[in-house]
Amino acid sequence: MEDFGENSIVISLVTSRTGLPVLRAGEYFLHSFYDPVKEARRLAEVNYRENHLHVLLGLGLGYLVREMFLKLGENDALLIIEPNQSVFEMALQHNRELQEILHKENVFLNVGANQALLCDQLSLLMNKGFLGRFHIIEHPNYARLYPWLVERVARLLKDTCMMGLVNLNTIHTFGELWQKNFLLNLYHAFQSLPFSQLVNRLSCPVIITAAGPSLTKQLPLLREVMDKAFILCAGSAINSLLSGGVVPHAVVSVDGGEANYIHFKDLNISNVPIFFSLTLHNGVLEQHKGTKVVFNNFNSAFLTWTDKVLQRENGVVRGGFSVANFCLDIAWQLTTGPICLIGQDLAYTGNKSHAEGNKNGRLIDLQDIEKQKRYTWTDGYYGDTVLTDYVFLGMKKAFEDYYQYAKSQNPDRLIANCTEGGAKIEGFVNMPFKDFIEKHCQKDCRKEIDDLFAHQALQKQDWYSFFNVINEEKKNIVKTIELCNKALKILEKVERENNIVTPQLLTKLDKIDMCIKKAQENNIMQYIVQPVLFRVDYCFSARRDETLEESKKRILAKSKMLYDGIARGAEIARKYIDQLLAKVRGHLE
Repeated sequence: MEDFGENSIVISLVTSRTGLPVLRAGEYFLHSFYDPVKEARRLAEVNYRENHLHVLLGLGLGYLVREMFLKLGENDALLIIEPNQSVFEMALQHNRELQEILHKENVFLNVGANQALLCDQLSLLMNKGFLGRFHIIEHPNYARLYPWLVERVARLLKDTCMMGLVNLNTIHTFGELWQKNFLLNLYHAFQSLPFSQLVNRLSCPVIITAAGPSLTKQLPLLREVMDKAFILCAGSAINSLLSGGVVPHAVVSVDGGEANYIHFKDLNISNVPIFFSLTLHNGVLEQHKGTKVVFNNFNSAFLTWTDKVLQRENGVVRGGFSVANFCLDIAWQLTTGPICLIGQDLAYTGNKSHAEGNKNGRLIDLQDIEKQKRYTWTDGYYGDTVLTDYVFLGMKKAFEDYYQYAKSQNPDRLIANCTEGGAKIEGFVNMPFKDFIEKHCQKDCRKEIDDLFAHQALQKQDWYSFFNVINEEKKNIVKTIELCNKALKILEKVERENNIVTPQLLTKLDKIDMCIKKAQENNIMQYIVQPVLFRVDYCFSARRDETLEESKKRILAKSKMLYDGIARGAEIARKYIDQLLAKVRGHLE
């Protein structure tokens, strides 16, 4: 991603009527020539929003930054986007307070309007609780100087917010299901190959096959190279591959939803090794009788605990919005050879959602495109504009972020986009699939691939050790339930006594909180508790004008929702822990 900053405008310093310095950019003043401080106070008064992220387009000499900062509460933030490096340097030189303000934890700065950095900053801030709560402030005359700035930042805010909503909805929808999958899949993971043992074991090319509409046209060529490259299938693309006569060397699946299970439930692919994360739908692993390879998600809070429970280092894979994002890091770690993507449209090529043979394939109704806000447009593979949506854009950004990471590790390794359609993925080399095959897929790789999946059987003592670790975790979950119920009884007593909160009561709750935190230090309930924590933070933000009585009621309601949510989550976790222990007992007899 390139910056969209602008430094060609001539900047000069002028003294205002009040004796304070102001900036002139070309023919425009960036502040009031009469009283820049008074102007800044007025703009801050008009634009401040409680419990919001304030996105200020333009720094000037920092007068407006200071006034906005003075208004910020503990649940507010300020993001300043200054396109011009010269303006930033002059602001630091002529405003002594600015340096201190810019180092505050709720103030963020983007100089040069660096688009990649801005995407990361917005994602971070949305995840901090500003999803849907942001306000754009235009510094005087910046819209005239940089007409593209307002439009592009507004678009980035919208896209980031929509992608954040998609992610949030996924967490809320699948939190309990992910928790179930994570705990029950420990049984399969214990018997699986750890991904860490496969790293750098291949030197052959890897072809990642995704389920986009463009996959269909690549299947004839793919059949020709089935023994000359490692074919890595991304999730539901397995249906399209098999219907096209292609049996991949491995399939990757991470989706915990029922729809993903439906893709696999009627397939007998136990001859195809499956790479999986612990959130995969448990039914997929229950029916797969062949080789399994387990990995930890790079962003998982369970890394240390999972390795401890499974009694080895399992390996870590960087992911994203889609299983195909995971496939790219798996390929990068598996082989030292070149990598290519096919079927990675990230768009509705030909108004189709998937390649032929995919169970979820459908045509997009043109009227539906106009009605629904989920659809948008992006730059295409061939320089055109293609129809996409915010889920696809999230996947696209994850690919682009990963490309930057990969190139920082090994700039000479080839990652080619051979999709020949769909969206343009910035950074990737666009290459016809035929050219990739002719250049890189000429050597027989069967022995190298066959040797990859050697595995040793578990012993009875291994199962005993596994059982004991899981049983200890069950005790922590039971203790969590007891502590939460104890806290809820204290809160009920407070409500009966007209919300009178004594220092002794607060001390009791603090002790309970510390015990809950200790019992849950392994974070194995994160999937089911995470939506609770978001609702608690989002629904009970403090208001500046609330009375003492309103504050007490808010804090008590917030605490009650928190303890109740954790207790409910722990009850659900205990149910799945019991199911896991029952299966493990079968290996101890």
